Amino acid sequence: MVYPTRRSAGSPASVYEDVKKEAGAADTINEGNSVVNVTRSTVPFPIPQSGVEAIWNHIFRYRGITISRTISEFPVQTNGAFTPVKRNEEIIFPLGMTPPAPDMLFFYQTQFTSPSSIAGDMILAQDFIDQYKTPRAAWIYNPGTRRVLRAPEITYDSPRQGLDGLSTIDDYDGYNGAPDRYQWKLVGKKEMIISYNNFKLTDKSLKYADIIKPGVMNQDLVRYELHRVWVVEATLRTGKSHIYGKRVYYLDEDSWQVAHGDLHDGRGELWRVLEQYGVQYYDAPAFWLAGSSQYDLQSRRYVSSGLANEEKPMRFTPNLKVTDFTPQALRRAGN
Repeated sequence: MVYPTRRSAGSPASVYEDVKKEAGAADTINEGNSVVNVTRSTVPFPIPQSGVEAIWNHIFRYRGITISRTISEFPVQTNGAFTPVKRNEEIIFPLGMTPPAPDMLFFYQTQFTSPSSIAGDMILAQDFIDQYKTPRAAWIYNPGTRRVLRAPEITYDSPRQGLDGLSTIDDYDGYNGAPDRYQWKLVGKKEMIISYNNFKLTDKSLKYADIIKPGVMNQDLVRYELHRVWVVEATLRTGKSHIYGKRVYYLDEDSWQVAHGDLHDGRGELWRVLEQYGVQYYDAPAFWLAGSSQYDLQSRRYVSSGLANEEKPMRFTPNLKVTDFTPQALRRAGN
């Protein structure tokens, strides 16, 4: 069912002031892989002139200052059976970095708690604004070996842990990571029915069995509205490799969040469809996700991510320190 449009996405007034102050100053270099002249803005390109500028807006967008949450993910079998993948996440965004960390996009850490086959595994990632000069730095901790190892594979089209190969690392959050493997084209803006204001999907009285159904997530819990979106088309560059030959993203005009994605294989066939369930968290305030689903049209399976109905409430602005997001801190946390 399509509901009346409610443009509820909003951020603190200070975030909009920072965008105004820096509007027009940002630029991209190194074929779009690096953003320069950005200090505090979460929308470096308010009026994008290219596809790569639009996708950078999505990557930079405001989601809070620091976040701590427990989420569950579900690689769903064709008959609807699933084994939850549970993990704890902590993220520091630039406005929460004390002292400020120049050139940083975010610090990220996650620890898996189930199933038992991956329980205790931890991932640490550091993403940089100039990803041409400084690619993503990532490490993994394995409780079996009690060692921390560099993990250059935690990027691009490597499969996400525990999800049966149904989603790639750069599928997380709609799209993340360096944009260098694609040519990004700004197709334009249009009106589109997208998932929005999904407060019902955050209801703590729901059980995961109420949400995860055979073939598709329970559509009675998803709200659809008509919104304006920016359309961005990414085509794999010659000489670059990725399991997706083309990706088409639809970015919400108000939040710059990827709302929908069409992911094509190397033959040009539509392979996977991404749906992001946007919602306004008024306690932050920030617009982010109540969850997301990615449907694999070839295997007839899907994966739902980011659900927290049976978990503790997400915490915005917890006291997280940059010094807790280092390989040394990862090793201490694992021991």
